[in-house]
Amino acid sequence: MRIPLFSMALMKKRTKDRTGSNAFDKILAEHIAGSCTDYIKKAGDLFDKYWKKGEASLVIQHLHVLRNTMLAHNQLAPQRVKGKDARDDEIEAFYRDTRTIVECLLHAVHATALDMNDTQGVYETYAQFFWESVRGESTPGHPSYRAPSTRAAVEQ
Repeated sequence: MRIPLFSMALMKKRTKDRTGSNAFDKILAEHIAGSCTDYIKKAGDLFDKYWKKGEASLVIQHLHVLRNTMLAHNQLAPQRVKGKDARDDEIEAFYRDTRTIVECLLHAVHATALDMNDTQGVYETYAQFFWESVRGESTPGHPSYRAPSTRAAVEQ
């Protein structure tokens, strides 16, 4: 546990309302304290995976270089994606681990169980509408795109 005082205060807050005299409240308070610790540990382990000298720390270093050279400071010209490479799998794993960290912390801190897989479809739908409006119907890649007709095709 990274910050013992924080985790103890968090468990105390989460179990404060469950200090009744009946057995159910006591069992529930123990369960909350145990699950809170488990979620904090799981989030901490995933965080350590990407921290300095972690097993996936090179992924973070690569993302920092990518951000600094291509996105933030425009030191390199944009490049066309030619296909999937090994970095894509690492970035996907990083995304999934980040999503799990958020789920664990929401559960531990706010007592909110959230499955990001359930919310993914909602955001996909709105993202699709956003990109459709950004591209416009006359741009390749838009779902309603139709190639412009040429005069030769019209005359035939």
